[in-house]
Amino acid sequence: MAKSKILTIVKISAAFIPLLILVYMHFRGQRIAKEFYEKEFSATVVNFSNWQGRSTDFYLNNKITLNFSNPVDGEIEIGDSIRKSSNTYIYSIYRKQTEGSFELIGTYDYRKRK
Repeated sequence: MAKSKILTIVKISAAFIPLLILVYMHFRGQRIAKEFYEKEFSATVVNFSNWQGRSTDFYLNNKITLNFSNPVDGEIEIGDSIRKSSNTYIYSIYRKQTEGSFELIGTYDYRKRK
């Protein structure tokens, strides 16, 4: 009898774990988007990490991390300058040219990249 109760508890727990993970990821994504919206910054990309091609984190020299769940192949590179005003999702990427100046590569909406 006790063995069947434990088995039932394990089955129920296994069903809820994926749901809890999805709920956590949803609220984490909302928090990250809100923080991004509120911040103003001008920083340089110093590193990045890619998790199985599903999400990419870009680490800036001001300790901000930009997370994208969609691939951003070639859009952002190490050494790029990213500028963003507060209370907006719009950001601009500038790439350093050989002569040392920065050229605007593009202006993007964070919500459309998620």
